[in-house]
Amino acid sequence: MKVHLEDLGDYPLPRHIVTVVKQVLREGLRVVNEAGAADSQDRSGLQRIARQRGRGVSTLNVAFVSEEEITKLNNAYRDKNSPTDVLSFPGASGLVCSLGDIVICSSVAAKQAEGYSHSLEREIAFLALHGLLHLLGYSHEEGEQGKETEAGNEMVNLQNKILESLGIVR
Repeated sequence: MKVHLEDLGDYPLPRHIVTVVKQVLREGLRVVNEAGAADSQDRSGLQRIARQRGRGVSTLNVAFVSEEEITKLNNAYRDKNSPTDVLSFPGASGLVCSLGDIVICSSVAAKQAEGYSHSLEREIAFLALHGLLHLLGYSHEEGEQGKETEAGNEMVNLQNKILESLGIVR
């Protein structure tokens, strides 16, 4: 699978972060595909998506954007007129089947990294992986009374497992 990264934001990212993002996304895909066959919810990552779309998935796009741009996207697609850290948009089938697009706001990520007292590299890696897992069908939506659902716990546990396996910790 090809991963296309584009920095359209107003917050310059160090070059090594691009390498880390690609590494995290590839590891995330590998782990989800390996876990898919054993998963009780019949989640099989790329194979499931490829079957749904009728061909193999070959691309994933990641864009780093400004707060202004992510606010526009958040308003248009989620009816929330405020910046957010990451959005993901499932791809469409065509000549080349795309898994989708992950859009990350670099400046929001930088603020969050500072707030959580960890590196920008860790925050960007987390957001890219978070977006990928959403594209693969994982959700972290809260259930009744604001409690995490079992599916939400599964997503959080998987994120932690993948990041830790790459030595990307808080």
